[in-house]
Amino acid sequence: MSYGPRIKKRAFELWLDCRNLDKTLRDLHKEYPELKLSRPTLKNWHDESGSEGDGWQARADRLDQAELKFGEEFQGVESNLLRELCNISKRYTAKFSDLIDKKPPDSQDVYAFIKVGKLIADIVANRRRAEGPKTPEPPDEEEVTRRAEEILESEYGIKPKKKD
Repeated sequence: MSYGPRIKKRAFELWLDCRNLDKTLRDLHKEYPELKLSRPTLKNWHDESGSEGDGWQARADRLDQAELKFGEEFQGVESNLLRELCNISKRYTAKFSDLIDKKPPDSQDVYAFIKVGKLIADIVANRRRAEGPKTPEPPDEEEVTRRAEEILESEYGIKPKKKD
């Protein structure tokens, strides 16, 4: 019996999630109750050479490597972004320090400083969430805003204007 590329592709996708032929077969039969696919046929698909000249395991290994590489590249971009946001935050802190005895800072600078702080908190919270369930929940946006405003007021004597 011919099953067509759509069924073979779906079988591979299901197998990729669990890497287990028996579970893949059960899941295929749930999705396609009319399908009369046997385990030996599924095993043949698993072992046969595809368009790349290899079976499902080799394809899965390539996908895993690509995913790992993407994850490493993303972490690098995320780390660079976090570093740049910290530098921006330091520049605002220095600017506010210079203004302590002078005129009050521009409200847009205060707003930008708070937004940078929120972005830093979000990136750190996402990293912690990715590390596992032991990590405490990150503070919500209102908490981050309140803390940033407290720092601005206590350290620099700046009271941000409240939005209506």
